[in-house]
Amino acid sequence: MDHFFRIYSFKIYCWDLIFQSSQHIQWLLFSLKITISLVKDFLKLLAFPDFLFIFAKSNLSLKLMNSFKQISTLVLTAVCLLLIGACKKDKVFKLTVLTEDYAPYNYLDNGQLKGSSADLVKNIMNNLGEGGNIEVLQWNAAYVWLQTETNIALFTTDRTPERNDLFKWAGPIARIDNDFFALTTSAIVIADLDAAKAVNGIAVVNGYSEQEMLESNGFQNLVMCQDMQEALQKLFDNEVDLIVESQFAVQYALQNMGHSYGEVKNVFVLQSYLSYVAFNKGVPDDVVGKWQSQIDALKDNGTFNQLYQQYISGDIPPGKVQIFTEENPPQNYSCNNNSLCGSAVEIVNDIRSRTGLQDPIRLENWNNAYNMTLINPNTVLFSTARTEARESLFEWVGPICKNITYFYVRTNSGISVGNFDEAKALSGIGVVSGWWTEQMLIDSGFMNLQAFESPQEVLMQLMEDHVQASVLSNISIPFLTQSAGYQQDDVTAQIALKTSLLYIAFGLNSTSGYVNAWTDALEQMKQDGTFAAIWNTWYPGSPMP
Repeated sequence: MDHFFRIYSFKIYCWDLIFQSSQHIQWLLFSLKITISLVKDFLKLLAFPDFLFIFAKSNLSLKLMNSFKQISTLVLTAVCLLLIGACKKDKVFKLTVLTEDYAPYNYLDNGQLKGSSADLVKNIMNNLGEGGNIEVLQWNAAYVWLQTETNIALFTTDRTPERNDLFKWAGPIARIDNDFFALTTSAIVIADLDAAKAVNGIAVVNGYSEQEMLESNGFQNLVMCQDMQEALQKLFDNEVDLIVESQFAVQYALQNMGHSYGEVKNVFVLQSYLSYVAFNKGVPDDVVGKWQSQIDALKDNGTFNQLYQQYISGDIPPGKVQIFTEENPPQNYSCNNNSLCGSAVEIVNDIRSRTGLQDPIRLENWNNAYNMTLINPNTVLFSTARTEARESLFEWVGPICKNITYFYVRTNSGISVGNFDEAKALSGIGVVSGWWTEQMLIDSGFMNLQAFESPQEVLMQLMEDHVQASVLSNISIPFLTQSAGYQQDDVTAQIALKTSLLYIAFGLNSTSGYVNAWTDALEQMKQDGTFAAIWNTWYPGSPMP
């Protein structure tokens, strides 16, 4: 027993020393472990008849009792702290929701907040049991609050490249198509952004996404306004030549001012944005997640579409997934009765059917669709060339097509292009604006490029001798020449730029379930022969990607 008692005495000494000097939670936890060991040893020593007598005579009993009092105090304190922490964790987060007066999405009508976004947010707050009013402020004031206060949500907020990383997002709850508007009596023609930079003045609402976009593109002729009514009034007073806003916002503002929409005209399509409920980064992820789940549920049960059509009749509301394509036959193009045709359209429609996705395909300008897919999750863009520069910008499903891009010239022009230097010497080369081919040639030092909105325009510029060569793909030439009234042999391929595989591109941070489901559906199509049937219908004799 003497041997065990000496060991036990040493453990008590060490335990008391550690406990008294414990200034860190790890040491306190270590002392608790030793306490457990001491209790076990104490029970073992009870088996010796003389142990209690010897233990009582020693000073160990007093030391042990004092230390047990301290350790019991520690345990009670720790339990209280844990309970307080649990109470704090369970405390309901108080969210303050802001908006602005911006019809038809959120606006005051005789003191009552209305609009497609406002009614949607009211539904969400009611479903989540969140009380409190929605505060209506001037945009700039609300936006400052959003950036500085950790419990703020603000709608309807455009998700732009400049704002993307500043906030957390739930949505989308609207789509804003921003355009340049002029007076109907104006003779102004805007063909591109450079032409807009040359006008006398462009009225924009201070702090809106249009201001950010135009300033980032070098505009120096912007006139700041507090709201859309002020911007329109400056247009009517001939203080500016243009305003920038969405069609629906202009319509509502003109109505409130006693004017008609026929007094202005759209002179240039600028940029579209998807709009969201934006949250300060201090708002907990689970709160944002609950709002996103509510938005998705209201889209699934038809409530969102009903609210949207009530205020913005005829427009397509943003779905859970936005699917974009462009005019690029024969893969994707508009055909009879405003429907979409093409090999890629048929492939994507089959994937939509297999995955049960009801959201429609929207035909877009390439640059517009590309920019929206670049910053918004759960967006889809096809057909997209998978290049090294784009590899990390998207998630990829495919391939769904394969082509070879060439320099094409008119067969009777006498022009030949054997290398890049000869191509650079031409007076003009037609390219599609925003395509990878344009960027590749710019990076290769080409200074003679002329960019157009679609491959159809690029071909016509060549055939009408406005450019000496055009950059197009081998699979598009038969369709383009035929639809334009020419023969395929009216153009001749020169040197090839690149063989490309084209994919379905998903915006980064898209829901993994969507990307995986589309990947699986495409693989099923290739296994059951559906993909081959579509491919051979459009490209007989050509190898599949």
